Amino acid sequence: MLLSHALTARINNLLKERRWTVYKLSLKSGVAPSTLSNILLGKCRACNLNTLLNICRGFQITLSQMFVCA
Repeated sequence: MLLSHALTARINNLLKERRWTVYKLSLKSGVAPSTLSNILLGKCRACNLNTLLNICRGFQITLSQMFVCA
């Protein structure tokens, strides 16, 4: 599995668990809704580290928690 696919799956899972929309994640993370949509649609093959850290902050999780499967 590619890292981009794993990231997309994890973000989708977290959104469903928290019953959040992409817009709410955008507000909490400071990442533009269009950027989040591009990541979730697989249009973005590589996400820069700053964007990934902001997404983690939006979810209030660490970077390591982003890639841990429960």
